[in-house]
Amino acid sequence: MKAAVLTVSDGVSAGEREDRSGDALVELLAAFEPELTLGRRQPGDGPGDPARLVPLDESLCFSTTGFGLAHDYAIELVRALQAQGLTVEQYYPELGHGQQELSVRHAPALRAALDALEADELLMEALGPLRRTAYLAVKRSEAATFAAHTVAFECSQHAATF
Repeated sequence: MKAAVLTVSDGVSAGEREDRSGDALVELLAAFEPELTLGRRQPGDGPGDPARLVPLDESLCFSTTGFGLAHDYAIELVRALQAQGLTVEQYYPELGHGQQELSVRHAPALRAALDALEADELLMEALGPLRRTAYLAVKRSEAATFAAHTVAFECSQHAATF
């Protein structure tokens, strides 16, 4: 992705001061939007026929039916994400039957990646409590250090690229 930062200042254009605001504006932000399908398990028709997932509803995209049927689950999901320090910006039933989408507020890219990693229950379970805690603590510390010290350096080193 290429991006450019344009700053406008009367004082800078008049030569009264140096423009240093561009570096402060450069920060990569990211968010994740979990999409999921809510359904129920329907038993197969016989011994050789496996169970299958049947969508929770067959409502249209953004319908009140889709909102209503998924309400209790959505509230629990939002509360679980909030308990992890994530801010949910929007939630709505998506296009597919039973499909739901939830947008989490953007954050600096490294923090957003760590938030998404931490929200992955399977991976967190596989790491185990000690490794999970240690790994996330180290990575969050690295992300904080990176965020505090690299914007000006990155801009000076890579300005020609943009």
